[in-house]
Amino acid sequence: VEFQQAWAISKNQLGENDPKTKENAAWVVATLNIKGEASYKAKDYTNAIVDFQNAWDLSKKQFGEMNSPKTTYQTSLITRAGTWLASSYRAKGQELYNKGNYQEASIDFQKALEIAKIQLGDEDPKTLLNAAWLASAYHEIGQYRDALNLNQSILETRSRQLPDSHDDILLTKSRIASNYGLLGNYQEALKINEEIYLTRKKTLGDKDPKTIQALHNIGTNYLRLGKLKEGLEIEIKVTELNKEILGIKNKSTINSMAVLATLNDKLGNYEKSVKLREEVLSLRQEIFGESNPATHTAMGDLAQSYTSLGRYADALLLNEKTLKLRLETLGPSHLYTLTSKGNLAISYTNLGRYNESANLSEQILSQSIDSFGVTHPFTLNAMSNLAAVYQHQNRNKESLELIKKAYELRVETLGAKHNQTLETMAILATAYNRNGANEKALETQNDLLKLRIEVLGEKNPLTIQTMSGIANTLGLLGRTNEQLELRKKVYAIRREVLGDTHPNTLQIIDQLSRTYQKANDIPMAASLSSA
Repeated sequence: VEFQQAWAISKNQLGENDPKTKENAAWVVATLNIKGEASYKAKDYTNAIVDFQNAWDLSKKQFGEMNSPKTTYQTSLITRAGTWLASSYRAKGQELYNKGNYQEASIDFQKALEIAKIQLGDEDPKTLLNAAWLASAYHEIGQYRDALNLNQSILETRSRQLPDSHDDILLTKSRIASNYGLLGNYQEALKINEEIYLTRKKTLGDKDPKTIQALHNIGTNYLRLGKLKEGLEIEIKVTELNKEILGIKNKSTINSMAVLATLNDKLGNYEKSVKLREEVLSLRQEIFGESNPATHTAMGDLAQSYTSLGRYADALLLNEKTLKLRLETLGPSHLYTLTSKGNLAISYTNLGRYNESANLSEQILSQSIDSFGVTHPFTLNAMSNLAAVYQHQNRNKESLELIKKAYELRVETLGAKHNQTLETMAILATAYNRNGANEKALETQNDLLKLRIEVLGEKNPLTIQTMSGIANTLGLLGRTNEQLELRKKVYAIRREVLGDTHPNTLQIIDQLSRTYQKANDIPMAASLSSA
């Protein structure tokens, strides 16, 4: 306060450019920097920002911008204020990010990045760190394209500074692969992850944890591409290596076990999936505790496995427990809390409690719009889920209007070929059928099939599912012969991809048998029923 008074007096009496005025200003800036650093160290980032902002603004006003002539001491003051200001915004953003307030965090990260660019330049490591945090926030709020563009810019800069095998280069590439995956470009994500794996293997060896993690990312890519058997083979290897090198209680080991469980669930190995997920949950409870988000995720995954086995009551109890814990630890508006509410709504649907499911799904959609906006991926998921519940209630017109809106927004925000857009398109086709618009449903399904073959390949489970949906619509249109030929094709592919005993293979056997009956081929229908 005394330095500020001295500066004000000298400025009034001697003018802003007098050496004494500049000296007093320097003392003000220096003390504001010291005060700001004390607040920063006390994790009082809001007050730190106020002090460093005042110091930075005053030093620029009194000594000039960065490129103007000034003494070494003046330069150090302005650099110190600006650098700490950027760090304070980043630290405040990190606090918000860790609490799940990603939208607010992105604003602070944006400010940190802008200041760092001015103060340190585009290529300074601290500038790139701020950019990486902003990209992570974009990722969480569903701005996947912005996250990708920012990470690609970071990679371009780092590639000029570091060798291709440097850890920072490979970590940035891994984030880019994740961005591509969320944008539905699974092939590009796989290509990048394979490059990372080969580099890690060459420089670190087969058994280094970073090499194993890179292999795990490839397994996750195979899961997204529907290459379930290939993914299973990789994740078995990853899990064994992690147990050997890191131990069963390591986070990476548990994560690979979780993906292995998901692959088993997709392949119809439900008992194996349940056993793995129960082990994952037990380990996360032991290591992280009941209140950790990773433990809550394990609970939700186990509930999914119970659902696959038809244990709907068990799934309901677990989803209710997960929601209670997330409400206590994260609050009602956090993305993970809303995800748990969505899982609970699915449990209600599976148990035929459609009114409760609809009420909860409407609440989720409203909260998601308020918290994240109408175009956020989670909001669009909530729209699709609510439309599906409305179908169970025979509220078919409402379902159709809602899913049309969700589909249009998906195309607008993610593009026509994104997996979530295609999932919404499948629900749209069902809505058309339930409203009696069977020809429109068939047209939509045929478009969907072309896109899924292009994006995922003909033998992907989702592609096969689309073929099965077309067969159902052909039946509604009375085109039995075409329905029969398509179901025969679905049966052959499911046997090849999933095996004879997978629930989806058994389902198509039953459907094919009934289609043979409709076509008056009773012997074939009887032989399939017997099988």
